[in-house]
This record gives sequence, C-alpha cells and structure tokens, in this order.
Amino acid sequence: MRYSVASIVSGVAALLSVSRVQAQDTYNLTLGPTSSLNATFSANAPFTGSFIGNYNATSNPTGTRTLLGAFGACGPGNQVIPLTGSGSASGNPTTTPTGAFSLTFNTASNTVAVSGLNINLLGTAVPAVGTTISVTYTAFHSCQPTGFFPSLTIPLDFDDATVNVLTASQVCSPSVGTLTPTGPGQYSFSITTNVSLALTFTFNGAEQVAEPSIVPIVFAGTATLSGSSASVSATIGIKQNQEIPGPIPALENAPFDLPNPLGGTVRLLLTVTLTNSTVDLNGTANVVATGPLGAPPCRADWNRDSLVNSQDFFDFLVGFFAQNADFNCSGVTDSQDFFDFLTAFFSGC
Repeated sequence: MRYSVASIVSGVAALLSVSRVQAQDTYNLTLGPTSSLNATFSANAPFTGSFIGNYNATSNPTGTRTLLGAFGACGPGNQVIPLTGSGSASGNPTTTPTGAFSLTFNTASNTVAVSGLNINLLGTAVPAVGTTISVTYTAFHSCQPTGFFPSLTIPLDFDDATVNVLTASQVCSPSVGTLTPTGPGQYSFSITTNVSLALTFTFNGAEQVAEPSIVPIVFAGTATLSGSSASVSATIGIKQNQEIPGPIPALENAPFDLPNPLGGTVRLLLTVTLTNSTVDLNGTANVVATGPLGAPPCRADWNRDSLVNSQDFFDFLVGFFAQNADFNCSGVTDSQDFFDFLTAFFSGC
C-alpha cells in the first residue's frame, strides 16, 4: 500500500493533536506555613455522677465524710451524694494545617484532578476552648469539717476542652473538576470530592472520639504553573456535626474541693459519666501549597507514604472493613473495591 506525503503529514498531525489533548502534568504539593484554619467549635454534654467525702478509715481517717440530708448529726459512715449536670465548650481555634496532595492538570480539556488529599487541620497545635459547667447535687451535710449543704446548682471550674485530632483525608482518588485559564500559566479551579473527617476532643475530663464521617467538600482556588513547579492557593470548607452516644466515663474519684458555708473547705471525690455529647465544628482551611512536577500518584499507595508494600494492603483492609474504602469511586464500599484494589496492588506502579 502506498501513502502520499500529504496523508503521512496529516496522520502525524492527528497523532500530535491526540498527544496534546492527552498531555497532563501532575504536581505533588505540600502545604506551607502560611496555610491556616479558622474554625468555630462547640460541644455540649449532660452528665450524671456523684461525690463522696475523701475520708478513708485507713489512709485518711481525718478526711471529710459526707452524709445525705442537709442537716443532721455527724453519725458514722461516708455516703455517696448523687448529682446531675451539664457542660458546654466553645471557642474559635486557629491553627496552621500541614499535609499534602497531588493535582493533575489537563490544559487541553480544561480539567484538573486531585489525588491523595490528606490534611492534618491542627498541624502541631492542640487548641483549647473555654468550658462552662454546672452541677446540681442532692442535699447533704459533712463532717470533718462540719457543713450544711442544701440542694443547689453551682458552677464548676474545669480545665478547658481541647481539640486533639482533626484530619481530612480524601476518600476516593482521583476527583476531577474544572480548570479555567486566567492568564499565562495561571488558572482557577474547582473540585468537589469526598473526605473522611476524623475528630477527637477532650471535654469534662473525657476523651471523646467522633465517628469518622464522610462529607463532600469543594476544593477551589488558583494555581500558577511554571513548568517544573506549581503553587496553589485554595480554600476548603469544613463542617462536622455529630452526636456521640454515651455513657462516656469522664472522672472517677477526682479530688474536688467545695467551699463550706460555715467556713473552710470540704474535700470530696468526684465521679462523672457523660450521658452523651454533641459536637459542632465549622471552619475554613486556607491552603497555600507548592511542589514540583512529578509522577502521577500511584493508586495502590493507599497510605500515601510513597511506597507500595504490605502496609498499604493492611491499611486498605482496615478501611474496607470500616466501610471506608471506596477505591473505585462508586459511592459505596463493596467487594468490587477489594478486587479493584488487589488488581492495582499486584500491578504495582
């Protein structure tokens, strides 16, 4: 078969055209120190519990004894005094997030894909938020020292609540969004993806772990591409609202001093169990990231440590049995995700 020069040129041009359309560059980006999170955090928790004098016949025979009833003689014994209460915590944490992600730009089709988005929204901070706690106790009287206590609702002075863990990890990679040219090498973009939000906080003396929740986020901002590197400035809206069921043990026989209306202080041991708690978190992460041109992320690198090994397999299994391993982006975690991951894992990168 003979080909004319014109047909060969035409064919080469077509191949080059396809090549340009399919050309895409991936940049592996790391959050910088000017990234920030500005958030509002609130938590509420009713609780039940008791206190009792710190008297012990052997180790503390001169300690406080508590007896039911506002008035009465200092008879024998040391009785448990029931109580109920509620606590709230609120504040506006500001942190410097850390983390990484990859963006793959296809300037021919005006699309961009995010992969491996994994952000520690607290960075190295453990932000504290103020607490307000009140307790209502049953009427009692005390011995050593003598005191009379009608049933009252009083405030308690507790330590601030702390937010210990707050991470956002992309559930399914890659997620594709729109790319709009705004100037030479400059683009705006918007990508909707799902992330798993993990939140742990300490409140009323109890560390509470919220069930990881999968929520949609919009990752939107601007990117500047300069061939071998890229810089990105973007925002991510974060929202978490959840009830954590109880009972949640908080304090057990914690020393607690109560002012005595007759003077001095009664020494008590406080036990508290949270009935449940609710937490509400809203915030905006301002992501400022830079990074070099690199290879597209490997899908089998489940834990994003830049290696594909047995740990990826075990980490995937943990997510799979927790129904949090939508490998094929179908919207659900099922057996097909397991088989698709195995295929990618044994194919390597």
